[in-house]
Amino acid sequence: MAAVKGSKQEKLIVVPYHPVQRVFQRILYWLLLFAVAASCYVLGAFVGTGSQQEVIAERDKLRLMEQEQRLDLSQLRQQVASLKREKQVDQELVKALKEQVRELENDKLAQEQDLAFYKKIMSPESNDKGLQIERFILKPTTHPRRYQYKMLVTQVAENNAVLQGHVSVTIVGKKSGKTQKLALKSVSTDISQQDIKLGFKYFQNIPGPDDRFGVIDLPAGFQPEYVLITGRSKVPKVKTVTKRVKWIETETQLNVGQG
Repeated sequence: MAAVKGSKQEKLIVVPYHPVQRVFQRILYWLLLFAVAASCYVLGAFVGTGSQQEVIAERDKLRLMEQEQRLDLSQLRQQVASLKREKQVDQELVKALKEQVRELENDKLAQEQDLAFYKKIMSPESNDKGLQIERFILKPTTHPRRYQYKMLVTQVAENNAVLQGHVSVTIVGKKSGKTQKLALKSVSTDISQQDIKLGFKYFQNIPGPDDRFGVIDLPAGFQPEYVLITGRSKVPKVKTVTKRVKWIETETQLNVGQG
């Protein structure tokens, strides 16, 4: 073959043609490719299985921790409830003790007042002898227009003469802007007459001898301002005593005397 001038000449290698060998090479190539793919799949499955087991183990560990925390929380709640009960018991105990102390103090005060009262009427030092309006007590009730009352009348004397006379009680207030006077007997079923009879040596409780309280029921629209008490004795000497007690709304006992 003649050479063409000016063109690059490449070397050629002549090999024998074997179609069977080429087919075999292609089969070997696909087998290798399949083996590599299978190896990758097995390796991936192994790695994936290992990760899944770790996740399952971690999940089980967290579940166990959650159960332990729930148990701890339940125990803490029980402890808190127990402490609350103990605190409530302590508070109730303190409250009961304070109430007992208050009652004892009130009893002591009442005994001191009674002692002073008996000393006054048995061994009088005052020159003001005869009938005395010693005490008038008002106590509100749960009813908005109902009150309890009690009055103590005494005699200061050096002898044992029985005092005789009477005492009247009038509640003064306003209704519809006008002054109105209510006799005690008109608002209390414990009193049957306006002039309450007196007959005693040392003292007399009103409304009754058993030191009980009477009840006052005020009419609707009436606004009390004060209580007017007038006592008159005929024996052992003639004497008139008048006391004016301001009506005060309060949730505790009113013990008003001189006024």
